[in-house]
Amino acid sequence: MVLIISTFKVANGMEAEVRQAFLDRPGLVDDAPGFLGMEVGVDREDTAIFHLLTRWTDEASFQSWHRSAAHKLSHRGIPKGLKLDASETSVRKFDVLPAAKPPTLPQMPLYLRRCWSVHWLRASFDGRIIEANPAFEALFEGPGDCLWDRVTEPDAARIQAMLKPDHADSEAPVLLNFVSRDQDVRSLECYLERHEEDFVLVGEPARGHDRELATELMEMNNRWALLVRENEKNTKQLRRALAELDESHWHLRKIQETLPICMFCGKVKTGDAHWEGVVDYLKANTLFLSHGCCPACLEKQGG
Repeated sequence: MVLIISTFKVANGMEAEVRQAFLDRPGLVDDAPGFLGMEVGVDREDTAIFHLLTRWTDEASFQSWHRSAAHKLSHRGIPKGLKLDASETSVRKFDVLPAAKPPTLPQMPLYLRRCWSVHWLRASFDGRIIEANPAFEALFEGPGDCLWDRVTEPDAARIQAMLKPDHADSEAPVLLNFVSRDQDVRSLECYLERHEEDFVLVGEPARGHDRELATELMEMNNRWALLVRENEKNTKQLRRALAELDESHWHLRKIQETLPICMFCGKVKTGDAHWEGVVDYLKANTLFLSHGCCPACLEKQGG
């Protein structure tokens, strides 16, 4: 690992603007190959002097970033009108000596302790989970749970193969399927980092898988909405047909009723105890009559 320390001094009193520019930086360097981190320091004795420290896996990665278009784009945040003291400007490079005993227990970053989208866990080579962030804890019983019990058998074998010393590291994520305490399966795109005594697994929901699920859900919602509209349409038609049928049956029931009829004048007695002519009754209570004229009446009318 190499350290690059850039030192510069503000010459025209714009220290506050420079501080804010660092706070608002676009973070373009964060995704640069070989970039490991950055800190900004302000000199305690002279607050116009700033020290920018960046950590890189190697100097070639730093040089590649320094020549990139993204590096030039990141400098657009420099406050306009800023002037620097040329005599206080320098760039120094340092090689980092290896630690006497490399750390075997990497600390979980603070933001991962509060994150629900990125899954992070550290486990021993036998699969015992040492610690995990809330996203993974929702799937597991907690520290001490066995990772091999929470992934499918093929994925457990895949992880164990990746932990072998002779396995080549890959920059591409691996799709792993985890089984939660409720027996739900969650697919995550994961990166694995081996250490001397343990390993770290970092994963996020499979983007392609989520898109497929979202598309399928949208199609199901569309089909459901279409069925609801068709059902409402068919229900209205059925209600209308039943109403028409009930009305026609009412007329049939009326003309099928037993009607008292006078044997002398031929009038019928209706349900409200009134006597009226048969013709008048049928006209009022059936739809099956139409107007016409018999030959005798036609002759009487001069036809």
